Amino acid sequence: MRTLSALLVLVSASLAAPVRADVLVVGPSGPFFSIQVAVDAAQDGDVILVRDPSGPFVVDGKSLEIIADGGPQTISGGNVIVRNTTAGQPVLISGFVVTGDADASLPDGDPDLGPALLVDGAAGPVRVVDCTLTGGDSLAVLQPSSSDPTAVGLPDGFPGASLRQSPDVAFLHCTLTGGVGGDLSGDGTGDNAPPYQGGAGLLAEHSGLSVYGSDLTGGQGGYAHIVGPRGGHGVDVVSSTLFAGGSSFTGGRGGDASDPFFSAGTGGTGGDGAHASADAVTRFQDCAFAGGGPGLDPLFEPASPGAPRTLAGTVVDLPGDAHTLELTGVVREFETLSFTIEGHPGDPVFVFLARDDGNLYVDHFAGQLHVAVPWQRLLFLGTLPPSGVLSAGTTLPAISSGFEALSFRLQTLSAHGTDGVLGEWAPLLWVDDAF
Repeated sequence: MRTLSALLVLVSASLAAPVRADVLVVGPSGPFFSIQVAVDAAQDGDVILVRDPSGPFVVDGKSLEIIADGGPQTISGGNVIVRNTTAGQPVLISGFVVTGDADASLPDGDPDLGPALLVDGAAGPVRVVDCTLTGGDSLAVLQPSSSDPTAVGLPDGFPGASLRQSPDVAFLHCTLTGGVGGDLSGDGTGDNAPPYQGGAGLLAEHSGLSVYGSDLTGGQGGYAHIVGPRGGHGVDVVSSTLFAGGSSFTGGRGGDASDPFFSAGTGGTGGDGAHASADAVTRFQDCAFAGGGPGLDPLFEPASPGAPRTLAGTVVDLPGDAHTLELTGVVREFETLSFTIEGHPGDPVFVFLARDDGNLYVDHFAGQLHVAVPWQRLLFLGTLPPSGVLSAGTTLPAISSGFEALSFRLQTLSAHGTDGVLGEWAPLLWVDDAF
């Protein structure tokens, strides 16, 4: 696999001039001690390596790669927000464990802080890799009224990730879970009763998203006296487009109708594994779906489970298996770049190599192309053995003079019979060993 290393050198050397990409380090030894301070100091194209758990951060109108260096890092005390980027400002977030702020559901809370990740008005590509995102639970309470119960605060659990007006967001090897709905006592049957359902694993509104090798689960509904709330959907696609490969979608469990003084209650319906509006476009390849379990009524009789899928609009189920790509995300000079590709035995495998993100659905390849067109190289890696798993490694040489880091995008393409099948994409960061 020396050819891959040689190609990286060739591509970096072919650049007309060094691209500005400073490396900023966040850790106990500095020079930065919080991600937000590093974000504020960074310029477009910079890389931030995080080596110590840090607080929440907002990327507002900048192109940055923010990567947990050396293993997952837990963001404490808040969430992650990406907003107001232009089409030429890509953002990469990799390797973080984030839980949304439950206090966001309170009357004086900021609802934008409830999802673990909020992507709002990002015109450029946003890539999220190896992250665990859990939406905040609702802490809302019910203002007492037997005829017209009213929530004080936001009663729904928050989504693991919320996308708004963002056309190109992709998740790779992530776990997303919705928050639990508010435990709002009351009859829950009036026209103005709060919904207090569980949050979606991922909520997309007027956006474009792709999901690879990820698990999405809705949050559990809260409880009520008579009518239990619904569980959250694994993914809720509202006026948006979705491509999903090799991922699972599970609805959240319905809430319980838990007051023993009522004997006619109904447990909440489980959330759907995948839910989409009538103007949504959804494409799935090699995905699994399960509705959430039902809540219980006061007599412990279950209600209805959620549906595996409730998809309006355009729905396409693509043939074939999803092909996975595991890659060492951050590699320094003279270290080994390791990767593993898994797919159908006997298939020849190629890899696209590019400097920039792309977002193009290719019908002939039954997949979403996430490397920029035109890509810089297409490299043949080999044929998948009988195990269906191809693993290899190559030692990276010294990075080109004038660079602190170089960022690449790779994506597999397998030839299966007469057809080509696009597999997973992955980012690669090649870093000067001074960092």
